[in-house]
Amino acid sequence: MTLRILRSQWGAPAVLLGLLCLAPARGQTPLPSPSTPASPTSSPAGTPAPGTGVSEAVVQAEDSFEVEGLLLPSFESEVAAPSQGLVEKVIAKEGQPVKTGDILVNLNTEVQNLQYRLAQATHRKAKGEYEAAGRLHAERLLSRDEFNRAKLAYEQADAELEYASLLFDRSRIKAPADGFVLRILKQEGESAQMHEHVATVVTVDPLSASALLPERYLGRVAKGKKATVQVHGHGHPMEGTIDMVDPVVEPGTEVFRIKVLLPNPKNKIPSGTKATLRIPLNPDATP
Repeated sequence: MTLRILRSQWGAPAVLLGLLCLAPARGQTPLPSPSTPASPTSSPAGTPAPGTGVSEAVVQAEDSFEVEGLLLPSFESEVAAPSQGLVEKVIAKEGQPVKTGDILVNLNTEVQNLQYRLAQATHRKAKGEYEAAGRLHAERLLSRDEFNRAKLAYEQADAELEYASLLFDRSRIKAPADGFVLRILKQEGESAQMHEHVATVVTVDPLSASALLPERYLGRVAKGKKATVQVHGHGHPMEGTIDMVDPVVEPGTEVFRIKVLLPNPKNKIPSGTKATLRIPLNPDATP
């Protein structure tokens, strides 16, 4: 009835206007009914972030991000032989705790030992002659040239002793850091070449956990910030420290790497344990 009235008074243009008002606008989505819930915008738990391959364990908050990590030694060194020689004695045992400078393996370098003892004797003799020459020169009983010769001989003996001491020290393979002996790769009587891998030493206090974060968080993670670490099977969460933030994105992956250090007093947490890391995000930075 209404359409007929409009048509009779205003003609066909009014009819077309009325139809357009009744139809939904092109490209516009109708509003959902009050009983229809809106779709979540964040990925469900365990769904990889788009294009990253990194699994987000929970719906992410604005101030933190959770990611899985693996706790590994914070330091690992493949200790090499500083010189060539036969393995005379293996002092350290696998699994043994060590301190920096502890001797792991002794090489049988008899020539270096003899050179060191000879240099010690030469040094003692030259030192005595130099001190005697100094006293005689002070009393004007020895010429300056003779005193200078004694001084030069002492300086030469001092350098030779330092060199022999260095060679002798290189026959002892030492721990480069506090930690544990993971592997001993040479047995007594075997030959060790210069720079050959002889032992492995690891540090497990603190432990280190590396994790990959999506590119969108680059610039929002700061070195030195505290991170929450939930070690699987080890009760309450612990506090670690972000030790490294990679400033670049891994090529072709859209992720960047971070490293968290976790104190491990008395080595209660074994290396290789899985953990969930909650990484704080800087709210003031632009993702």
